[in-house]
Amino acid sequence: MDEKVRQNLVDAGCSEGFNDDYAAAGSGSEQLCRLRQHRKELLRRIHDGQRQLDCLDYLIYQVKRGNHEFRRNQKEWSLCHRRGKCRLRPVF
Repeated sequence: MDEKVRQNLVDAGCSEGFNDDYAAAGSGSEQLCRLRQHRKELLRRIHDGQRQLDCLDYLIYQVKRGNHEFRRNQKEWSLCHRRGKCRLRPVF
């Protein structure tokens, strides 16, 4: 595989295993398929991270307001402490 392509894959966060699989892929369409799959996984991670940030931002907002019990998405939530870590859990 061309060194520029390998470096681009490394910069894109691809593992050595992925790089080897990409290099071993026979056709351009198979390489495109692998690249699209990796892109889809990266985008999923971004969306997961965004949801986590949204939860933290909402919790920060509620804590600043002094609310330790609040509603989110029509469900009751409460703040609980386990092993010294604050965690959110649904209240049923």
